[in-house]
Amino acid sequence: MKKIIKPITITFLIALTISLIYFIGNRFYHTFEYGNNSYYSFYSAIEKTKEEKLPDNEEEKIYETIIETDMKYTDQSIPNKEWVIDYIEKEAKEQETKCNNDLSIIEEEITSTTKIYGVNLCELSEETANNIKDALKYIYEKYPFIKEYVTNISLINDGGTSSYIAAFKPSFTYMTSNTANRFPFVIKIQVFLNAAYYLNDKYFDLIIENASNTNHFPKSTTKTSLVVHEFGHVITYVLAIKNYNSINTILLPENNFSNYATTLKEYATSAFAKLIVEEAYNDYTQSNKKESKEEFRKNISGYANSNDGNGDIIYNETVAEAFHDYYLNESNAKPESLAIMNVINKYIERLV
Repeated sequence: MKKIIKPITITFLIALTISLIYFIGNRFYHTFEYGNNSYYSFYSAIEKTKEEKLPDNEEEKIYETIIETDMKYTDQSIPNKEWVIDYIEKEAKEQETKCNNDLSIIEEEITSTTKIYGVNLCELSEETANNIKDALKYIYEKYPFIKEYVTNISLINDGGTSSYIAAFKPSFTYMTSNTANRFPFVIKIQVFLNAAYYLNDKYFDLIIENASNTNHFPKSTTKTSLVVHEFGHVITYVLAIKNYNSINTILLPENNFSNYATTLKEYATSAFAKLIVEEAYNDYTQSNKKESKEEFRKNISGYANSNDGNGDIIYNETVAEAFHDYYLNESNAKPESLAIMNVINKYIERLV
């Protein structure tokens, strides 16, 4: 298979532009990433860690992964979904031949449990990789309807330690076809772990400690639970797919492109997540003490009250942090988190 050897056609660009231009701006970027620039306590925690606890030379070392995450292919003959899955798996395994640390058994267990086809975590410590494997097993056993949606989980290089910790990326155009209209597309749904954090254990531990102590993250947050937060996004997005009559985008035909675009827009703008949060807030205030909507979000965590560059609340983060809190504390999670989980369960019962 050839890597980006043929220009994307005008037909493809028009189709992509019309349907996706609405949410390829900053809101889209910030919605899916930890530590957006509008929320400064996270960066205060980082600066405090640098100034008070790290040796002078600690922050000078660059932590990077060998894994490439931006491969794209055009003008391909795509026979079926099974061929796509096989290619994603093969590409992920080929990348790991460059890795000195063999975590292939753990990665294969993740794929077997979750049907995440591309797993590239080979540079993590074995302990962290095992913890992530166990967390994903818990999530996928409890929420099996998300199986086969996430195509990749991987380390990624994305800037220094002022960038995000982990990210959910629901729409990456991985392949287009050699047909006149370029359909079907292969759209990857991915979860990324920033190597600048996940390969720098001492620094990362201090960041988590400071962020937890300031209530930016829920108490008892760990490297693993921050990955779980991203799968709170996954659950929300898969429910949105079902709510707006879209399909698994690993093989996206032209006749479902409109529903896919609607789903992605409603997710990217937090419109779907806002429905969940507002229903949970209404349920909660009917049976508990009155509190403002802002208090409702802040009581989950500081990050649950995140806003974007326009000052709009990122309800996707509210839902993901409620899920994060529930994972860490289950029935002892904040009552606001439990209210959101109750609504999520209603959506699951209705849509799955």
